[in-house]
Amino acid sequence: MQPAQPPLRPKLRVQCCTYNGHLAQGSDPREPDLTSWLIPTLAETSAEFPSDGEPADIVAIGFQEMIPLHLSLLGLTRTALDLHDHKLKAAIEAHATVTRREVTSDSPHETYTLLSKKCLGGIALLVYTRDRTTTSRVVDVRVATAACGIFRRMGNKGAVGVRITIEEEENDDEGDEKADDGEDTGDTVFTFVTAHLAAHDHGLERRNEDWRSIVERLVFAPDGPSEFYKPKRAKDVFKKLVQASTLNAGGIQIYDTSYLFFFGDLNYRISTKTPKTLPLRLIAHKIQNDLPALLAQDQLRQQQELGRTLHNLREGPITFTPTYKFKPGTVDTYKKFEKRVPGWCDRVLFATWADGEDGAGSIIKKSIGKNGEEVEKAAKRKGAKVELYRSVMAFTKSDHKPVTSIIALPRHPKGSHALRLPFAAPFKIDPLWRQKQLVGWALDRFVGFFWCIVMLAGFNRDLKCVS
Repeated sequence: MQPAQPPLRPKLRVQCCTYNGHLAQGSDPREPDLTSWLIPTLAETSAEFPSDGEPADIVAIGFQEMIPLHLSLLGLTRTALDLHDHKLKAAIEAHATVTRREVTSDSPHETYTLLSKKCLGGIALLVYTRDRTTTSRVVDVRVATAACGIFRRMGNKGAVGVRITIEEEENDDEGDEKADDGEDTGDTVFTFVTAHLAAHDHGLERRNEDWRSIVERLVFAPDGPSEFYKPKRAKDVFKKLVQASTLNAGGIQIYDTSYLFFFGDLNYRISTKTPKTLPLRLIAHKIQNDLPALLAQDQLRQQQELGRTLHNLREGPITFTPTYKFKPGTVDTYKKFEKRVPGWCDRVLFATWADGEDGAGSIIKKSIGKNGEEVEKAAKRKGAKVELYRSVMAFTKSDHKPVTSIIALPRHPKGSHALRLPFAAPFKIDPLWRQKQLVGWALDRFVGFFWCIVMLAGFNRDLKCVS
């Protein structure tokens, strides 16, 4: 008789949110209610919540263009974010109240812990974990950035990444000596990257190049821990890699993970040329009446099919209208298409250890054969399920609409070991990534300082940095 299969772990849920907008502009009559974005309903006019209102275990929030460019290059995005991030945490923790979920007397409301808050130019990424299910199991948090804007070095475009290592439950009672073994203990790794890629409909090739730069130069290194969270039982996730001499160019790429989430203003537009010519006068009609036909013109999907960008990443079904370019102050009015071709610029894509050519990978299960010997067999596992993927039209301050996605991850059978993505990074680490990062930082500060002097000399209408 074969032994019973090990019980499945609880299914974790991750929420990724992205917004290109000046959220940090102080009191504004158009300032949105964050709950519509961070605790979204199934649809704009719906009162129902995904998964019966169960909170996400990890919430990652990405911003682009948080403050004017000259101020962000000077390094003031963090200052602006510090004055506003308490609103984000308060909105997330209000989950039970907003969804009207039943709560227990010993846990009257949800609480979350900020693991990381990292900025590059006007790009920012915050990651929170749910205290009831996840925070205590976090053993390592790493941050990294990669700038690929002006001169391919500056932070007006680029990405911010956070890498979180979570200890599996069967290791919780083991000693600290084994815990220090890092990657060999079979821990689960979550990698979050928020990005802002090159703009304009004609900037397609530059966007693809930005993606390559991010894969090559967004590197998690031993000297890059988060300054916001120190795990109670920290693990040195780099120790074994250093000993085995497998720490390429001094760090780890975004593809060396169990789960990868890539989201932000990716700036891919609607193509007016491929797969067939699309006159601008027909775009508005298709937005209202034929989204599937319009999605066939989506640059991002076309480039993915050609193997030129966001390799092996996927997303949920798109049922919302293009998220760019709207007239600020309006709910659903686009600007003239002659000046800016619209697009689903704001996206959330992901990959998991269970992904494969058919969307579900395999895992080795052990059983006892007829002769009493242990037999290993590959068994199919279900992949991740996108429970929600939509834009939030109520935000009207920006020419973009924010997007949010909730993803239920595949369960890990107990006994699974160090599950990682079933495909390698499409590009190797750039051996000069540290030098390029330093040059970019210097350029950012120099240009930002000079630009601010010019603004103060008489063009200071945008100097509302953190008010």
